[in-house]
Amino acid sequence: MNDGKIQEARREALAEAIRYSGMGIDEFATRCLARSVSTVYRWLSGARPVPRSMAVWLERDGYSAIDGVIASDNHDRKDGV
Repeated sequence: MNDGKIQEARREALAEAIRYSGMGIDEFATRCLARSVSTVYRWLSGARPVPRSMAVWLERDGYSAIDGVIASDNHDRKDGV
């Protein structure tokens, strides 16, 4: 699977997790992810890649848009996780 499809799956999984939580993006970013709101908005817009560490967390909690794909590490070892 190419990098674009992996990132798309990660963004979809993140959006799904936010919808399922019933929180807005701002609240979800700070309460659930412990990330800055602007970072989460960048991930959702595709301006920044969703890191593998976040994909693993989403997949572990059942928010996999494409099973077994969002946590793929075939391209982003540079994100340090």
